[in-house]
Amino acid sequence: MNVEEGKSPEILEDSKRSLISDDIESMKLSYNVVTHWLSLEKEDFLEEYKRYPVYPLDSVGAEKTLRMISSKWKFILISLLNKHSSLRYGEIKKALDEYGITNFMLTSSLKEMEDDKLVERKVYPEVPPHTEYIATQKSKDLLMILIRMTQWYTKYRIQELQDTDKDESI
Repeated sequence: MNVEEGKSPEILEDSKRSLISDDIESMKLSYNVVTHWLSLEKEDFLEEYKRYPVYPLDSVGAEKTLRMISSKWKFILISLLNKHSSLRYGEIKKALDEYGITNFMLTSSLKEMEDDKLVERKVYPEVPPHTEYIATQKSKDLLMILIRMTQWYTKYRIQELQDTDKDESI
């Protein structure tokens, strides 16, 4: 039976809508706070950030974003698809062959990215049929975040290597 312990489907649907509405309001608040923080100078941000509780943001959002890109192939796919207006499966496979991606990994990564709305899959009903993959705006926005993450890593990795080089020359 689909009805939870005697509750009518209408009550369950209303409860679900209420939870979704609460989630949306919470996310809007988090978005507004983060947008404000990004407008601040670094010192002002750090001072303001200290005044917030331990978890001021929707940490689930950050975790879900990281899961979206956690596969070895997704960053490469996001980068590749954002460089082209659209690519067929075979073109993607050929571009990634040197990295050793299997058909299974490519197919499953593209499917997950489609589910996450990072990629649009467009099927052309022709003979022979073909499919193209297109980066969505969500993917383009995520690419900018990934580039910033790469910049952050590179900055600190260079410092680490320079520190190691100094230590070895002593």
